[in-house]
Amino acid sequence: TISHPARARPGASPVRRGGATPAPRATSVDGHPYDVMVFDLDGVLYAANNGYMEHVRQNARRFIRDRYGVSDEEAGEIRARAFELANQTVRGLRMLGYEVDQADFMDYCRSGEELYLREDAEVIEAVRALSERYGASGGGNR
Repeated sequence: TISHPARARPGASPVRRGGATPAPRATSVDGHPYDVMVFDLDGVLYAANNGYMEHVRQNARRFIRDRYGVSDEEAGEIRARAFELANQTVRGLRMLGYEVDQADFMDYCRSGEELYLREDAEVIEAVRALSERYGASGGGNR
């Protein structure tokens, strides 16, 4: 997850369409142009109250319980402490001294996402329109 937009290099040229005029640029609140717009999946492109994030938190708790041999209650406390520490569970776990493979953790936590997340034509079209407007391209529907 990227929590802050990438900033343009000083003097960088905006993306051009057809080599003629600069594409419109989005800017941050302090006026710096963005090179890229990144959407964080968690609660931005789907209804935040659909149960998915609670599902991910429960999977994270189970991952911690099973991988580190702690009780269910301890796993919940560790997950909460890790997230509070770094606003990201994997980074927080590492800061607390746990060895964790990010890909394994993410695969485990996101398993079952198909029960909560569905393709949404309106969202896909909105992201596509932003991509066209700002000269970006997406990496898929996931």
